Amino acid sequence: MRYDSFDKALKLLSGSVRVEHIMTPEEDLDCSSLVSDISNARELSNKTGYDVIPIRNDGKISSYYERKSDDILEIKLRNVISSGSAVSNCFRLFHDGKFFFVNSENSVVGFVNHADLDKPPVRLLFYVLLCKLEYVLMKLITRAHKNDSWTDLLSHERREKIRQVLDARKKQGLEVDLANCLNLSDIFAIVLNSVDLLKVLDFASRSQCEKAFGGLVQLRNDVMHATSPTLEEMTQRSEKALAEAADPLT
Repeated sequence: MRYDSFDKALKLLSGSVRVEHIMTPEEDLDCSSLVSDISNARELSNKTGYDVIPIRNDGKISSYYERKSDDILEIKLRNVISSGSAVSNCFRLFHDGKFFFVNSENSVVGFVNHADLDKPPVRLLFYVLLCKLEYVLMKLITRAHKNDSWTDLLSHERREKIRQVLDARKKQGLEVDLANCLNLSDIFAIVLNSVDLLKVLDFASRSQCEKAFGGLVQLRNDVMHATSPTLEEMTQRSEKALAEAADPLT
């Protein structure tokens, strides 16, 4: 896949995956009533395990019970997100807030929190973004270290393993070269061990590069496996790293 193909895929996914696609619809929410005693909302929170219980007033959600404060709170603007917002534009919001009420035409139509970032549309978005990062870094590596000289920056064990992968793929009739057999861990190891690449990517030091790339390999693995930790955990530990790692490539 060419670089512009990744851009097209990202543009398509970024515009297509909206908050309304991952939210829990209003009619499916476990809600309490404003006329009920707070103990009702507290009991519902304990029963469901949810930290936030929406409160209905005249059929509409206007407030919520918060387990942490053990109180009923008014929905503030900071707790609201538009149903039509692209999820890709909301990662920073999820980094700062754990949940949002979804608004459409001045009404609460759903609820979204970190756990919803674990849904397939968001996983696909993360996967394509990480694939683009992997592709761009691989191209930079082969440009800076021609004739597979980048292999000198890897351990003997990894060099042997990559050659085994290349042989296996060629037996399958695939037209690939050695660089196509690198995984994300290999790519990061090469960058970390290359003075030239650190300069190209504008990293002042090896430690700065390690900090920027930290968590991204685990993030990619988590995105690939449905039984992995939720993207809530992935986002918390890797959202900042993903943005920092991508900055030099834009």
